[in-house]
Amino acid sequence: MKTSLQLNDKHRPPRFPPGASLIEMIVSCVLLGAILVTAAPLMGWVSAERRAAEQRQFALLQATNLMETISQIPADQVSAESLAQLTLTEDATQFLKAANLKIDVQPQDGPPVAKRITVQITWTNRAGQRLSPVELSSWFYKTREK
Repeated sequence: MKTSLQLNDKHRPPRFPPGASLIEMIVSCVLLGAILVTAAPLMGWVSAERRAAEQRQFALLQATNLMETISQIPADQVSAESLAQLTLTEDATQFLKAANLKIDVQPQDGPPVAKRITVQITWTNRAGQRLSPVELSSWFYKTREK
């Protein structure tokens, strides 16, 4: 006599060979390790690029502020000698390693009489390599006398 508690072979859950879940776990750990090994240098590269972008943006802000300061000086008083007193802020010299400021004044020929002012800021990265400079130019025209 068959009892209702006995299961037919068709309804039994499949049996996995012993150690199958161990193999799956080892494979998943290897894949996870490969992902981490790939992601770690990528995160370092992204961090370095972010830092370089922040430094470039900061240098551009400094150049803009200096150009704004120069624009407050009457055009006939703007010269290389008068602009030699301008320097980078203390924050800029701390944030931008080996920061260097160069302000160039070039007279422009022809009417109208003008001067081309170029503010250039250079700095180095952590490895000591000089990065491409931030350069901002503006033309100052002599105003007509009334």
